[in-house]
Amino acid sequence: MSASQKTFPYSLGPVLEYTLKALKKYRSDQHKLPSVAKNASSKLRPLVVGISGPQGLGKSTLAAALQTALEAPQNGNLHVQRFSLDDVYLTHQDQQELSTNSNGNPLLRTRGQPGTHDLNLCVKMLDALCGASGRRVQVPIYDKAAYSGEGDREFEGNIPETNSLEKETGYLDVVIFEGWCVGFQSLTAEDLSAGIRERLLGSARGSNKLFNLLAQHPEYLTSVNEHLAAYQAIWDYFDVFVHLDAGDIGWVYDWRLEQEHKLIAERGTGQSDEQVREFINGYMSSYYLYVPRLRACNARGPLVGKHVRAHIRLVVDKSRNIAHIINSEADRERL
Repeated sequence: MSASQKTFPYSLGPVLEYTLKALKKYRSDQHKLPSVAKNASSKLRPLVVGISGPQGLGKSTLAAALQTALEAPQNGNLHVQRFSLDDVYLTHQDQQELSTNSNGNPLLRTRGQPGTHDLNLCVKMLDALCGASGRRVQVPIYDKAAYSGEGDREFEGNIPETNSLEKETGYLDVVIFEGWCVGFQSLTAEDLSAGIRERLLGSARGSNKLFNLLAQHPEYLTSVNEHLAAYQAIWDYFDVFVHLDAGDIGWVYDWRLEQEHKLIAERGTGQSDEQVREFINGYMSSYYLYVPRLRACNARGPLVGKHVRAHIRLVVDKSRNIAHIINSEADRERL
């Protein structure tokens, strides 16, 4: 690996190469389909790339850089649409109703966890983006600053025209979809109980107030786990999966604190270190529970989604340098 590929956003190098190889093989396979072979003008379904990674690790930066690179002349001026799981958070009204009806579950009090997204809208978006209808689609906008930071999603009729696709959906080559819990898979009741006992209460984590609360009320995590099962319908759209992984998931605390300190330096105000840690705690419970299984997935199985043909995992150190890249032999054979 060259020095230019070693640090974010230069992780783009291996991901771009991997995506282009997958797209070439994918197009070849698509052209062999009887429906396409009989009609040379048939529009092909775009390749869907899923990107997962914790806060502060650079998944959004990577997704944006990948889009720019794929659209460049040297890569064929490809037509690409990028959007995020964050774009389909519940509206403020729906989130308030969820919070009220969640029996005091702290994980569903605010946006973030599985269960706080509009999955019907997300599937509708992916269906439209992957269709060959040639019609335009508007990507939703989520304003995290609305309602004093509680956030709200623009209703379909209020989405500015500038946020609609510039190209007809039938002509898309690649769709990029990213999010912090993308690829997470629900656990069995037994595995969830073991995860709470071994990963949330193990070592020094047992002193974490939220983790102790979740252990005392496992129904809170059970609710999130049940919501997560429905997200598999989204992961099943993926053809390529990119997993940005931390050598130690606990580094997320440091990365998020670093971001907050920079914001304070720029704006003169922000959250205290304790407030940041409390904010991250809710996400950390999911990282500790679901990332181990995600690390076990690859293109040979178990699969993140039923159509994943290429799976790459980039593991970074605390300085966000790529420590190593993991992809299966099956990927190289299929690409």
